[in-house]
Amino acid sequence: MFNLNDCVHLKKDFKNLGLSKNDIGAIVDIQDDGNSYCVEFIDKNGETNEEALNHYFKKEELSKL
Repeated sequence: MFNLNDCVHLKKDFKNLGLSKNDIGAIVDIQDDGNSYCVEFIDKNGETNEEALNHYFKKEELSKL
């Protein structure tokens, strides 16, 4: 289980969100009793990936750094 502000990385690609395996982000919201996580990913230009903020990742899709 992850906590708010934990740094995590993706275990697989999410090309539909513009994300690749091992991209790093921070947990910004937790839902479904700790089974779904909203993660903020920042691109190389310092911009937030807005599409990813509208997606909740399953805990199995993330790994804590």
